[in-house]
Amino acid sequence: MQGRLISWGVLIGLISCFRSYLPDGVGQHRTRVAGVTLLGFISVFLVGISLIGIMHQFAWMPKDRLLTSSFNDIIGSTNTEKQLGNIGVAVHTYHDSSETLPSGAIYSEDGQALHSLWTQLLSYLNHDELFEQIDLNTSWNSEENLKTFGQELTNIHVKQYDNQFDVKYVNYRTGIKLPAVPFAANSRVFPRNKNLSLSDITDGTARTLMFGEITENLEPWGQPGHLRDPILGMNKHPYGFGATWNSHQVNFLFCDGHVSTLSDAIDPEVLKIFSTPNAGEEFPEEF
Repeated sequence: MQGRLISWGVLIGLISCFRSYLPDGVGQHRTRVAGVTLLGFISVFLVGISLIGIMHQFAWMPKDRLLTSSFNDIIGSTNTEKQLGNIGVAVHTYHDSSETLPSGAIYSEDGQALHSLWTQLLSYLNHDELFEQIDLNTSWNSEENLKTFGQELTNIHVKQYDNQFDVKYVNYRTGIKLPAVPFAANSRVFPRNKNLSLSDITDGTARTLMFGEITENLEPWGQPGHLRDPILGMNKHPYGFGATWNSHQVNFLFCDGHVSTLSDAIDPEVLKIFSTPNAGEEFPEEF
């Protein structure tokens, strides 16, 4: 505080000296010139203090947070939001056509894993050519189908994170590499061998989770699965939801089609309400 008073005193003294040395010819404009000069000095002085404060904050901020976290958070979040938006459009288009949502997975009567949620959405993700190559009457990993499932789903692949998300599993029989995707569906909205409709989501589509990001235990996109329970939390469980771009936040697609970022510090009761489509829970008053 004392240092600031001294600085202001020096500033005012300099302005007074400057005013006293103005030539007499300035006349009636002398006071006006002094006023403008005073404002100029004050502006420069305040800008200097601000710059010092900013540089001080940058100096104390951890470099990895300044140069890595903030940039990657923005890029990573933006790209996953875009991909989730594409998924939302595909699911809603499927619903408009079929009047139901796709099932979480298709299993035969004897329990054989046939096809995944992603396979049902292929035509709505602009992958008609892949869908036409698949024999839906045989399992996803049959000899007839396996080669098709070795191809990328480019419309739901976060390209900026190839080194993290370009996970491939190798089929032990054929050696075919099977690419995975970094998203999973809410198992409470997409049950196996059952098709819900948006009208079944009586708790409200704007407050019910549909898809989210995942970082662990990714599965080949053709393999039935890709279903997770949001109640397990975020960035906490190997079969829960999580994001690599931020260790405390996750992007989610809601059933009405909007994408939002949730913190892993969210109240578990609130997360449960977001997870269930028709349980009739009420949000806490403080929410």
